[in-house]
Amino acid sequence: MFGRLKKYKERVRRGDENGFTLIELLVVIAILGILAAIVVFSVAGIQDKGQLSACKIDTQTIQTAQEANFAAKGSYANGTAALVTNGFLSTASNLHDVVSPAPGATAGTNTYFVKEASSTCGTTGDAVGGTVPAGTTGQPATNDACRGSGSSPGAAPGWGDC
Repeated sequence: MFGRLKKYKERVRRGDENGFTLIELLVVIAILGILAAIVVFSVAGIQDKGQLSACKIDTQTIQTAQEANFAAKGSYANGTAALVTNGFLSTASNLHDVVSPAPGATAGTNTYFVKEASSTCGTTGDAVGGTVPAGTTGQPATNDACRGSGSSPGAAPGWGDC
């Protein structure tokens, strides 16, 4: 036993010791695994923020295109395909669509709303912008107490928040 230790000491002094022990390799692999896990969990939330930003920008782009269409044509387009045809969008959106005139609005009024076209950005069919209050879903309330000028500033007649 002592003979082996003497031989080991001599090899260490001469610099003949080559390679790593199994324990050293396992420790390094464990450290790398821990670092990889930290990186994976810290990057996981980035995609959610990117999707939220894409939804907001898509809504703003459609609203800008609708207003440009209104300025040029005197009325709002019904659907993102019409905005593409009129040259105000390069491609139709997969996330949102636009409805004009807004359901329940007085006939002949220039109203529109941007609605969720898929569940990627929220609940499909929910209004997210336009000339009706954001968060309104579908038709305005049929209750007479809810109808009228609408409780949100700039809301189309009949779009109450009841």
